[in-house]
Amino acid sequence: MKGLIAGLIIVVIILAIVYYLYTEGYFYSVDINGVYVTIDSNFLGIKNSLHVSYSNTTISAHGDQDITLKIYLYNNNPLLSVKVTNVSVSHPFTLISATPVPSEISPHNNETLCIVIKTPMCNYAGALDIIIYATEG
Repeated sequence: MKGLIAGLIIVVIILAIVYYLYTEGYFYSVDINGVYVTIDSNFLGIKNSLHVSYSNTTISAHGDQDITLKIYLYNNNPLLSVKVTNVSVSHPFTLISATPVPSEISPHNNETLCIVIKTPMCNYAGALDIIIYATEG
């Protein structure tokens, strides 16, 4: 009888571990093989004056994991400020936060956007697209 109870306890512990690993996304592999950032604006001058730099590396993660990316923006326009109004990411990723948004970048100044995304709860291999929406400040 003691052996049966010990066996059931072991089975319950194993099932709890497997359940935890599954719900935390460890059974899913997410391989991001490129990060692509696009500026979206109704004003042509903003697309030409807002320069973007970031690290376009390969990222390996598991499902449901938070990933932080830093994007550096520089306003090359000598006269007009640029206002970053919103940020979005491509499916199947989820945007958790983008700080500081909204923000205004003065002429010849820069800003660092810190973007946190959540990886999908599925296997994924491909690129991550980030769209930054901007307007005149």
